[in-house]
Amino acid sequence: MADNAKYQAQSKKLAFKVVGGIVLSLAIIVYGAVNRGAPSRPERIQPKPADIRPRGPELVVDNRVDPRELLAHAKHLVREADPVSAALFALEAHRYGAPAIHDDVLSVLRDAHLARREQLTLDAHFAYVRSTRFSPDGNRLLTTSSDRTARLWDAHNGAMIHELTGHQREVWAGAFSPDGNQLATASFDNTVRLWNAHNGLNTHILEGHKGKVAAVAYSPGGNHLASAAYDGTVRIWSPVTGQPLSILKGHTDKVVSVSFDANTGRLLTASHDGTLRIWDTAVTAPLAIMRGHRDAVLAATFSPDGHMVVSASRDNKARIWNTAHGEEIAVLDGHAGWVNTAAFSPNGETIVTASRDSTAKIWDVRTGKVMATLAGHRAWVNDARFSPDGKRIATASADWSVRLWHAANGKPITTMRGHRNAVGTLRFSAGGSHILSAGADGTARLWDANLKPTAGHESFDNLATLAQLMRNVLPRGLTIRQRRQFRLPLDKHK
Repeated sequence: MADNAKYQAQSKKLAFKVVGGIVLSLAIIVYGAVNRGAPSRPERIQPKPADIRPRGPELVVDNRVDPRELLAHAKHLVREADPVSAALFALEAHRYGAPAIHDDVLSVLRDAHLARREQLTLDAHFAYVRSTRFSPDGNRLLTTSSDRTARLWDAHNGAMIHELTGHQREVWAGAFSPDGNQLATASFDNTVRLWNAHNGLNTHILEGHKGKVAAVAYSPGGNHLASAAYDGTVRIWSPVTGQPLSILKGHTDKVVSVSFDANTGRLLTASHDGTLRIWDTAVTAPLAIMRGHRDAVLAATFSPDGHMVVSASRDNKARIWNTAHGEEIAVLDGHAGWVNTAAFSPNGETIVTASRDSTAKIWDVRTGKVMATLAGHRAWVNDARFSPDGKRIATASADWSVRLWHAANGKPITTMRGHRNAVGTLRFSAGGSHILSAGADGTARLWDANLKPTAGHESFDNLATLAQLMRNVLPRGLTIRQRRQFRLPLDKHK
């Protein structure tokens, strides 16, 4: 009996504990429901500081503009070789300033007008512009971008003619056919696309590569198209039908450069496997294999007469080769960083190289010696090219600038600023009067490449007349960032 009474007492005690636990749980649940959404530690919630304002176009800008500050910055930009931005700030100073500064504004606008080389700003891409091309007739411009598009532009007024969409990844390279009627684009989506250059329609999708397509080139007659890819192959296509004609195998790493000899139609390829190869497109075996670089080859091109090839490599050297047997002629040793590009002069007697050591160099082809070092850039030199007449060299740099040099002695001609990030590539127009550059700011820019800018050499003494002229001819306006920096309203006044 005693044991039974003891058992009953323990059972009651346990029952009370269970019931108590259930009641406590229900209380917690009810409390949570009543206070759902309330912060558990209200003391941690801080009031929003009064000086914190939302970002974006809705930002209320302090309109207390100091015209003298704008004018001082405009003068600084003239000294920094950015005459377009200088003129834009001078115009804003004129807009807000008193007559006392009009003479200074006139002086800045006059200097900017005489120095202005930036003709067009092609601003529609929203990622790195990877390549540019002039059409054979010079009337259109082609840009390709990491934003997965290519775009066709009017070379005279900068109007976008067509946006070429369809690629699923970065469009790394593009080319016009020799007759200008067709475009080819190479993409990291492993495809090449062919487009009608007049209406922008995609006519063929060339599939077959198993890796990113990094380069395309038309043969001199336009009857073949070559594509180079990270799968280590080069493919030859019919531009008319889009059908594959042959596959050139042999490279053991990424093929990043492909170009045709204008004289013979032979094909040159360069690869990260450290070799170059010359091919006859009708034969799948290489005619010559050029070995000697100790690291990846980044670029290669034929000499104007087709008798030589120059290559640029990560081994900090460029090399000259004989195309008949692939023999090495000279090692261009002098850079302290990767050699990004190398190009022959139009007469084939000199070579210009661009390097990550922040310089470009001019070399004598006959001796392999340095003739001049083009020093002045403050970051990698990504590209360098001769003008068609061989008298000038243009360089593109990660320091956001394009520079123009005398090819005879390497003396600087001018610095062209306007890009807002690294400039990755450039090329001269067929007549040599213009340079088309592009880079990481998502723009391409057309520059006056003459020894002296042709924007105008008039003597202006009337501020109103010159100000109106500059508003009409300037290729762009101030950026939102520039306007915020100087408390200017976020409108589009020039």
